[in-house]
Amino acid sequence: GGVQNLLDLLQVYAGRGAQQTERSASIVASTLGALANLAIHPENQAAVREAGGVRRVVDLLATTEHLPRVAERAANCLENLALDRENREAIRQLGGSAGLVRLFVSENDDWVRAAAGALKNL
Repeated sequence: GGVQNLLDLLQVYAGRGAQQTERSASIVASTLGALANLAIHPENQAAVREAGGVRRVVDLLATTEHLPRVAERAANCLENLALDRENREAIRQLGGSAGLVRLFVSENDDWVRAAAGALKNL
């Protein structure tokens, strides 16, 4: 369904690494925003987890610190995914807490707000 399509889109565009363009970073940020919106609903929280999406979002958080909007949206997505107990455990086990703390102590106010929201749910 829609969750899997969004995760597939993240895989394609986020996998570009150093070849990340402004356009692909914008697509990743928008896709993370859509996932964050879907993750408000419990049935979507489970769907994202079952499709491997929690790992994908945590991995993006760890590798996109140089892309401000992507890091912020990844934190927003984790905030909503962390409303689910199993997702909270997965986020912690995958190292998501450390990535959120890195954002929380940054100089970027948007990152601090996003990270604080996610950390409060963990």
